[in-house]
Amino acid sequence: MSSNQESGIHFELASVENAEMIADLMHLVQNASVNKDFYVVSSPSRVKWKLETNSFAYLAKDGDRTVGFYIFEMPGLDRNENLGYDINLPDEELKRVLCMDSVAVLPEYRGQGLQRKMAEMGEEEGLRRGYDIFMATADPRNTPSVRNFLSSGYDIVLVKENYYSKGIPRALFLKRADGKKMEYPSASDGVVLD
Repeated sequence: MSSNQESGIHFELASVENAEMIADLMHLVQNASVNKDFYVVSSPSRVKWKLETNSFAYLAKDGDRTVGFYIFEMPGLDRNENLGYDINLPDEELKRVLCMDSVAVLPEYRGQGLQRKMAEMGEEEGLRRGYDIFMATADPRNTPSVRNFLSSGYDIVLVKENYYSKGIPRALFLKRADGKKMEYPSASDGVVLD
């Protein structure tokens, strides 16, 4: 358990028993959002499946009250779960991808750095478990989320529609523990276009 002494917030690892509460918090945050398509929610059974099979999560708590969570997925070579397939990472790197899966903080607790703190904790735990390539998605119109990822050292490596909902764009973010950046071929193969 870790704590943020100034605010009284502490953090703890979630268990499978927290799945329904996490899903409820997702829906609460989405319902409070002006732009509901910015946030993707999961069912309690989906959250439970993740926590049982390939994910861990941190909870941000104010006393006994859960005020936020962050789920981190270790997808391995699952094409449906590993975001690395979208940028053609080789198998050896796909096995090292940790997906920053879902995060929510209650509106009255935002601005305290809880999302960033849980992200740092998740990256540290991921490194401890052998994951050194971190990936995430966010709606590119969601300025706070985009800013959070960019200020934490992530790069936008792809923007595409239909990750989760038809016609809704998602930006794909990547951060490597070794600091290595993606290299992209020139769209013009080095030819200057007039």
